[in-house]
Amino acid sequence: MTAQINEAEIKLRLFRWIDQMPQEKLVSFFESIKEDVTTTDEIVPPIFSGDLDQGYAAMAADDEGEKEAYEWIEGVINIDSL
Repeated sequence: MTAQINEAEIKLRLFRWIDQMPQEKLVSFFESIKEDVTTTDEIVPPIFSGDLDQGYAAMAADDEGEKEAYEWIEGVINIDSL
């Protein structure tokens, strides 16, 4: 039985996988999902309806998330091609 994961974890995992994909696989992945993604009425631009300060405070309080974000951005900054 597969353990249930929440929507946020699914999005995070997808983001990480996409971030690590080589160009060829990324293009293939994009081509395979673009019709499903662009034809659904369920996908709408996100609209933030909460308190912005409260949202930032919650993100800052997430030590693990902050650590992962820092490691990710440091990896991006240190890419030789930039």
